[in-house]
Amino acid sequence: NNSNNSNIDSNATTISSSSSSNSSVASQSSNKKVAKAKKNGAKPPRRRRRRPTSMQQFPGKLHDMMSYIEQWGLDNIVSWVNNGRAVYVRDSEQLVEKILPLFFGQSKFRSFTRQMNMWNFSRIVDGPYRGAFVHPYF
Repeated sequence: NNSNNSNIDSNATTISSSSSSNSSVASQSSNKKVAKAKKNGAKPPRRRRRRPTSMQQFPGKLHDMMSYIEQWGLDNIVSWVNNGRAVYVRDSEQLVEKILPLFFGQSKFRSFTRQMNMWNFSRIVDGPYRGAFVHPYF
């Protein structure tokens, strides 16, 4: 629906300004380290899993995955929609091959979408972000 897209777009300024002001100071040194590593040709590190991984629920794992994606500039695979309320999978094959095994016990796109649905994420059905997963509280 166009209402989904306009709702996403209308909240973009509010969400991005509040989240960026809260985390910009804390992440500046981390961003500098990542930028330096990228400049020197570093590849994203293999992610060390938190212990115990099984105790962390899906939304926490999804948030960790999206933070990893942002930190390493892998938004050509999956990214936030402008306001951070939706997750847009751009390359499902690369997501399954490179990203899902680092964060989830499974590495099938169908299992990932099933989890999104079980946690009440909805799919955007039309517009430029068609297929993105949206949740009002994520």
